[in-house]
Amino acid sequence: MACLQRYAVACCRKLQAPPPKSFAESLSGLIERVTFFNEENGFAGLKVKAKSHRELVTVVGSLPAANPGEWVTA
Repeated sequence: MACLQRYAVACCRKLQAPPPKSFAESLSGLIERVTFFNEENGFAGLKVKAKSHRELVTVVGSLPAANPGEWVTA
């Protein structure tokens, strides 16, 4: 019985999923529209035409300035 318990514990350890890996994802594209921009802290909401997407992508974050027609990498 003890041998069976050790085997079950060993099997369970092998079946555990590995810890998730962190991915650094980036997006580049042309700013089509500045939906929101706070000049005090630089927080912005943008609509970006990205290379790998058919539709406009919403990008939020802080940046010093944001104008339509500029290139952004996030």
